[in-house]
Amino acid sequence: MELLKSLNTPIAERARSPFYGSFVITWLIWNWKIILTVLFLRKKDFGDLNLVQFISTNYINVLDSLVWPLLISLGCIFLLPVVDYWIMWYSEYQKKRRVDKKIKIGRESFVQGDVYYDLKLRFEEERSSILKLTEELNKEIAASKAISMRKKELEEDNKDLKFKKDDFEEKYERVLNSDSIKQVFQGRWTLDYFHSETVKGSEEINMAGYSYRVINNTDEFPKYDINLFVFDKEHRKISFVKTDVNDKSLNLINNLTIISDDKFEGRENGTTKVTYTRRKFIGNPNTENINVRDTLEVKIIDSSKK
Repeated sequence: MELLKSLNTPIAERARSPFYGSFVITWLIWNWKIILTVLFLRKKDFGDLNLVQFISTNYINVLDSLVWPLLISLGCIFLLPVVDYWIMWYSEYQKKRRVDKKIKIGRESFVQGDVYYDLKLRFEEERSSILKLTEELNKEIAASKAISMRKKELEEDNKDLKFKKDDFEEKYERVLNSDSIKQVFQGRWTLDYFHSETVKGSEEINMAGYSYRVINNTDEFPKYDINLFVFDKEHRKISFVKTDVNDKSLNLINNLTIISDDKFEGRENGTTKVTYTRRKFIGNPNTENINVRDTLEVKIIDSSKK
């Protein structure tokens, strides 16, 4: 099998060659008598000779078997492209002459007034139609560009909202994963309270462990002790009791909802609305060590007020 493949490869390459194909066809046409002899003559027509001897004696010679087929095949290979080129050139030349002749006849032809104005009217109608279509196309292109720009703006807004959502979820998860007051409710906060139009205000505080300390300019002093601190992860709630350091009988019960990592809202003693907004944060949710980082106030619109 390998021997047959090695023999078939060069044979196939030669068969695809223009020279060999041309030579074989030329040889068969030039030596047509040999083909007829093989196909139609009978054995008795050869006399005392066999088929090969009869062909060799009568038809085989250098001129007919090699020279003339070779010259004709070479002529086909080199001359036919030249002939084809001139045929193509002549065909294109005649086409150009016909077009030029039609244009010349059209310019020299006389057009009657009615026909002229009818053609002009049709031309103006076609021109108006094309201009209208062009205008509509331009409007569609402009609308498509506007839609594309709006789509890009919405994609940017979506990215921004996703970033804010991820940031909020990260902060909220950090709060939910914290169990200790030292991790959830520490550092500097602003307390805004509202009981009535006459009883309202705010104060700066510092939550240091279980000590509620009021900041006055550069000074701070303890005001309450934090007791019974409860953190409800499932319902996002925090509750604790503030006990006055000077009057242990004065207790303020806070029930708060976690709005974000930096904002808690709720009621104090059930009547006073309170909002705690983080100013500084103490404590790393993942460790027991206490660190401090400055943060900006995060203003979040309560979804219930929309």
